[in-house]
Amino acid sequence: MNTRRNIGLIISLAGFAITINTFPAFVTWFSERFGIPSGNFGVIFFAQYVAYAIGSVGIGKLHATKKLPLRAIMIITLLAGSIGIFFIGAMINFVSLLLLMMLIGFSGGVMESIGTALLAESSKNGNMIYSSQLFYALGAFSAPLIIGIAINAGVAIPVIGRTVGGFAIAIGLLVFYLVFSPDKNPVYSRSANETIGSTSLHAEPSHKGFAWLFTAMVSYVFMESVIANWLPTFLKEARNTSTGNASLYLTAFWIGLATTRLVYTFFNKKSTKIPLIAQSIMLLVTVVALMLTSERTHPAIMIIIIALIGIGAGPIWPLIVEHGATTYKNESLVMYLVAAGSIGAIVGPSLSSFVFTYTSISIMGLLLVMYEIICLITISIAVNRR
Repeated sequence: MNTRRNIGLIISLAGFAITINTFPAFVTWFSERFGIPSGNFGVIFFAQYVAYAIGSVGIGKLHATKKLPLRAIMIITLLAGSIGIFFIGAMINFVSLLLLMMLIGFSGGVMESIGTALLAESSKNGNMIYSSQLFYALGAFSAPLIIGIAINAGVAIPVIGRTVGGFAIAIGLLVFYLVFSPDKNPVYSRSANETIGSTSLHAEPSHKGFAWLFTAMVSYVFMESVIANWLPTFLKEARNTSTGNASLYLTAFWIGLATTRLVYTFFNKKSTKIPLIAQSIMLLVTVVALMLTSERTHPAIMIIIIALIGIGAGPIWPLIVEHGATTYKNESLVMYLVAAGSIGAIVGPSLSSFVFTYTSISIMGLLLVMYEIICLITISIAVNRR
């Protein structure tokens, strides 16, 4: 894989993040337009992530049985998701919006699985995986922020959708150029064959060991998605934080997460075992600190704790992917790890919502501690088994 192609793959994650994180900012507008309570749009979020999981698992399973033109499929799905966002403002009813978001979710699952697998296979030290996830974090943070500014400026939602979609399409075309253009200075070369075999590195994985790594990914994303979805509500209702400050505190989490991914981009590791366990322990300590906060906790202390949670969480996802890629050397299994993350994203917020309904949002800190203990245990077992 040459330098230009790797840059294209890394940038593609920003385009993916834009397409997958645009819809939440439009929920209230669609709620008013369709005359449907905003709470009902949780069905669309759920369906989107189910479609994402199907795309991730499907491409991994299909790739395990036959050779596929992965780069071409990645470009097609990136453009499909971008075009979907371009037309999001034209949806006329709830069902059409549901189907569109399922298309975007499915395309995103296929695209991220392929992009991550190609980067994992071509990156000897895994640094490009962290770069791609940094671009994802930037896209995930920037899209809602820019959309919010445009909405406050009075720009119509359909116009915003076309603008954001057009930008994502432009990213897709740039990725197409970079991924398929020749490079005189390749950084890695596997073979002359454009397609990539599912076991191109010729290693027979231990399914028992991989099962633990798969579970570790599910448990990590499970917890991360709970933080991303429920932290503002927890801060507002259980810590008496204003709505504006609650949103600001969540931003601190994403900034911390992006910061450590940037650091790991330039961090040469001898193995993933120690960093994975160390980051997991740090994450456990910080969520314990969050659990011990109260309404009297100073805002600056709260921001620091939440930023440290982001710092602890930041590299865990790419570390798990890198560990899977270097240990099992099988692109299809890397795709399954991406799918594992989507399972955590589906189950985490839904299960926690069920628990909060019958108890209270105030126990979120305790739940996060329990979730992270499970995550740490599964990671510790996974890195010690092949």
